[in-house]
Amino acid sequence: MAKPKVKEVIVVEGRYDKNTLSQVVDAVIVELGGFAVFNDKEKQAFLRKLAKERGIILFTDPDGAGFVIRNRVKGNIPEGRVLQAYVPDIYGKEDYAALCARIYEHAQSRGVAVECFQSNHEGAIIDAIQEADTAFDGIVINPAAYTHTSVAILDALKAVALPAVEVHLSDVSARERFRQISYAGMACVKTYMGLGFEGYRQAILYLKQYLEEANA
Repeated sequence: MAKPKVKEVIVVEGRYDKNTLSQVVDAVIVELGGFAVFNDKEKQAFLRKLAKERGIILFTDPDGAGFVIRNRVKGNIPEGRVLQAYVPDIYGKEDYAALCARIYEHAQSRGVAVECFQSNHEGAIIDAIQEADTAFDGIVINPAAYTHTSVAILDALKAVALPAVEVHLSDVSARERFRQISYAGMACVKTYMGLGFEGYRQAILYLKQYLEEANA
């Protein structure tokens, strides 16, 4: 079956996204290289040219880094020439509010009390981990891009006396080389990746069973 043709230029964060999309659509796909695009004046000019001539579909990760990249790229391109989107095969089309609704519903059905927290700021995440030490029995964490950079979050997870489960919507092990290390994962009892929202449900189930066995 022939791949559907896309007339707009598809712009993605990294090589993994480019390889994934190139398997399912016939289109010109441009890789940003993450934050590197901020200092690449030639690529910025090239994107503006493509946006003017063909229009751009912009795919980014639904995390803090993706938010920053999305806004920076959109700010450099004439209004109306960018269609913002996520990569459905990796992240799905639902937003953070939908995720929280699913988590609360699942937790309630299992008799588990949960609280959702999200921040793009490393310090706020560390504060939440520390506060959880006296309020909760365990932590489910998706550190997003901080997974690969934050020793501080690793230290915070190690410092609290709580079991933690790491979740990633995409399979980060199949992505760029710099994503192959997880500092937060070093302090977690389990990791789920590549399952989308389902990863959170699995994490809650695992953590509930883990705590029940530890307290038996």
